Amino acid sequence: MEYRGNPSLPAEIQQRIRSTFDQALQSAKAGNLREALLGCDFILKLDAEFAPARTLAERVRNALAGSGQSAPAAPPPAAPSGPSVDQLAVQVKELFAARRFDEVVALAGTHQEKVMAAPELRQLVTRAQERQGIEPFLVKFLGGAQKALLDGDLGEAEKLLKQARELDPGDPRLAQVERMLEAQRPAAAPPPLPPTFEVPAASEDPLAGLADEVEAGWSAFDAEDAPAATDTGPLGDPLGDLSFDLGEPVSAAPADIGSGFAFGASPEPSQAPDPFADDASFDALFDESFGSDTAAPMASGLDAGSGSTHPPSSGLDELDDDLDFSIGEFADEPATPPPSRAATPAAAGGDRIQQLLDEGQAAFDQEDFQGAIDAWSRIFLIDIDHQEASRRIEKARSLKAEVERKVEEVFHDALGELEEGRLEAAKEKFQRVLELHPGHTVALEYLQRIERGAPGASAVQELPSMTPPQGLDLEAALPEELPLHEEIMVPPDPGAVPPPPVAPAAPRAKKKGGADARRRFALISALSLVLVLVLGWFLFTNWDRFFPNTDTATPATPPPESASPIDQARKLHEKGKDKMALSQLRRIPDNSPFHDQAQKLIAEIEAGSAAPAVETETPAATAPEVVGDLAERRDGMIADARRAFAAGQALKARDLLREAADIRPLASAETDLQAEVDQRLEPLKIEIQLFEDGEWAEALPALWRLHEADPADRDVNRLLVDSYYNLGVRYLQRSQPVEAAQSFDEVLGLEPDDAEAQRHDRFAKAYAQEPSDLRYRIYVKYLPYR
Repeated sequence: MEYRGNPSLPAEIQQRIRSTFDQALQSAKAGNLREALLGCDFILKLDAEFAPARTLAERVRNALAGSGQSAPAAPPPAAPSGPSVDQLAVQVKELFAARRFDEVVALAGTHQEKVMAAPELRQLVTRAQERQGIEPFLVKFLGGAQKALLDGDLGEAEKLLKQARELDPGDPRLAQVERMLEAQRPAAAPPPLPPTFEVPAASEDPLAGLADEVEAGWSAFDAEDAPAATDTGPLGDPLGDLSFDLGEPVSAAPADIGSGFAFGASPEPSQAPDPFADDASFDALFDESFGSDTAAPMASGLDAGSGSTHPPSSGLDELDDDLDFSIGEFADEPATPPPSRAATPAAAGGDRIQQLLDEGQAAFDQEDFQGAIDAWSRIFLIDIDHQEASRRIEKARSLKAEVERKVEEVFHDALGELEEGRLEAAKEKFQRVLELHPGHTVALEYLQRIERGAPGASAVQELPSMTPPQGLDLEAALPEELPLHEEIMVPPDPGAVPPPPVAPAAPRAKKKGGADARRRFALISALSLVLVLVLGWFLFTNWDRFFPNTDTATPATPPPESASPIDQARKLHEKGKDKMALSQLRRIPDNSPFHDQAQKLIAEIEAGSAAPAVETETPAATAPEVVGDLAERRDGMIADARRAFAAGQALKARDLLREAADIRPLASAETDLQAEVDQRLEPLKIEIQLFEDGEWAEALPALWRLHEADPADRDVNRLLVDSYYNLGVRYLQRSQPVEAAQSFDEVLGLEPDDAEAQRHDRFAKAYAQEPSDLRYRIYVKYLPYR
């Protein structure tokens, strides 16, 4: 028989709905319209898509309205089952195309059954989860590429960009980083580099052969191959990539060079004037250092290089960005550059410093303190001791730390407002955080969650785990580690070292060692087996001494502490254990005060005249005597049970009598009271059995009928209250706070002063719109049922 409801429900729930509908249908045929209506309402709460129950409920309401009877209020319309599979597929595709993968996963969690039923939809959700897992790695690579671009490391940026492209080629952020990379690349390839300059060792002449190397290097820059005067590259330095092999340290040069070489940032114009400011000083330097024969061809080469095809400044002038020649007496000559000569490198460095200062100040005025720090930090590449840059950086760092402290303070206040449930106040504070720090991703995430109504995350967590595709290797996409340099051990030539002599007795010794090992193994195994057998025998013979509580034949209750040997023997005799009683009596010594009584009892047992008195006594008389606080507590329970029964609370009286009977069996008068309680509860026997079996939802329709028939019946009212309470606890433990809140509302409607129900109701409503967390699970884990 086909089930005409939600086919995804378990078979047990479907069978229960069918049986309940049959009962409701029979009640409707018998004329019990209210009972049939209650059964239909119960079915629709379990399955809102069960059409027969909805049809029967409408017909019953029409019949009640036609007969003039007031029908119970119709249940609220069932929540719509949501969009169809096709509509859901359209929504998922739109969200996936917009790269809103978090919303795709959340929507799939809300409609998990429909997603699992459609293969194409399930594949889209799987891809969205894969992209969601890749996102942290993608952000890491793109962020590293942007940082490398800011530092000027184009190679590292290209490497990280390639790794990010392997993860997700369609990410729009890749195009943005690629545009930044293309903007920083040189417009044209640099010209061929001249040979590198090497400083000779201290023992040689440091300037010997330098003229030949310079002449050979600059001869390659003829008028046809050199770049135009206006094409100097993005940095204005055609020799910016020139590398130098310095050989020995500069300090090892002879003292007659002067003050030596000074590498690093260019000096200020006022501190180190250009020694090659005019052509006369330049020619004098080379004539004096290399001789007129050597300097002549170099001068002619430089004059040729300053023609129409070369830039106004020669290649050696550009080297002043990295080197500062302050050689002997030429350092004190006045620097008077001709009008056609370009600005000195020191002046260019000063202009670059001022430009960086202006850039940093502009970022500082816009409260972009990190951008200002980055701009001012680049000044140290030109002048490592720039005091103004250091002062501004310290000021920006202090203001940045203050802003970050304020951002964290406002963010924690927003979290507190969110935990208290004040969403509007939390939203305003999260917006304030974004105003102070636009890149605060956590605040942005909370704000987006508040604006879209905080969809529950519990449904998302219930989705089946979907692993990334096999072709994607996240570990391979991570940045490779730097190669470890270690010393390579080269083995010696096989012929260099003679092979060691081979002992002829080695195989025989190995065979002997193997036999010894086998013998040792056999001996250890035999000793272990003997040890186990001895230990087992010892435990078997002393089992009662080591484990006295494992003997099932021992009595469950020990004898009273104050019992005498005579009493113990008499009890054994009353139980028919005469041999044990006689044995115990005969062990009593002659000097014992119980000796005479023992002899008398021995004679009675042997003569068969000692009849057991327990047969004629009532159960109350043979019960153990209860004294002290326990007796007072039991008497209080009996008194409370009588008062509860007189007040019409038979269930409470029954529970009190059961507790009293656990302490000591009930007396005759107390047994009569229990019989009266059972007789009063006889009409509720089926409902009580359903309640005790945990079938609280099945017991509710019959209990509501009894409640409508007699609203003053306190036992029925208690069963209703406890049933709704237990249902609420069950819903809480199943992470269904909305249904739990409805159950506790029913409890408070019947019993407004129920403190436990009030507390649980507040807790359930607090988590109605929030996902369950650790505090929720701890709270509901050990909630007891009634």
